[in-house]
Amino acid sequence: MEYERFYEQVQSLRERAEEDPHGAGLEALRLLEDLFYELSRERGWRSRRGGLGEYSNFLKVRDFLTEGRHARARRYADVRNCVSHRSGLLISAALTDEILDFLETLVKSGALTAEQLMSRRLHTVEPDDLLLTARDWMLHHGVNQLPVVRDGLVEGILTNRDLLLVEARPRDAHRAVAELRVANAMNADSNERTAFIARIAGYEEVIEAFRASRVVALFVSERGLPTEPLLGIITASDLLPKL
Repeated sequence: MEYERFYEQVQSLRERAEEDPHGAGLEALRLLEDLFYELSRERGWRSRRGGLGEYSNFLKVRDFLTEGRHARARRYADVRNCVSHRSGLLISAALTDEILDFLETLVKSGALTAEQLMSRRLHTVEPDDLLLTARDWMLHHGVNQLPVVRDGLVEGILTNRDLLLVEARPRDAHRAVAELRVANAMNADSNERTAFIARIAGYEEVIEAFRASRVVALFVSERGLPTEPLLGIITASDLLPKL
């Protein structure tokens, strides 16, 4: 299975979705069907070329898809059928993002390198940014941590735990929260909670790096050096499909 090819196509469709969510959504559904076809063939599919729903049922029987993933795949199969047979129906930007996220999760399940496991869609903050702005962004997007970067290089990480500790400060100190910067919330152990890993590092190497008791995220760079530009980030949620 050429997971890298599918992964690259997913990233390309994310870019297209910014201008043409409906077209990107249609292509994402086609790509999902192609992926399921390849996965089914690897697991013994010998019938003629089928459809997304048929492949989903086959992969469920072969214990590749969980109940939840099978239900999602069946829903996307229904969406594809509706769009194909009813003129005027459009795939929304939100649904396109959802399908692409599902595709990326499946592809990452077979990924072998840190580059394929990492999240490329990075939002970073700088040490001098307002803490409340960073907090609001994290709450709005449902993320638990943000890389803290200065001049393109990582200085640490801001986590939801850091935010909770700030909120728990005494009431007199709490009045000044609106003036705090990201750097004021970062703990001294910020660098101990992260590690760098090379872009080509294998899956087992990624798992080994997470075995360090305090590591909550891995920063991916070309050679795994903190002096290199950040390429992506790996968190536990990126690894769960593989466990």
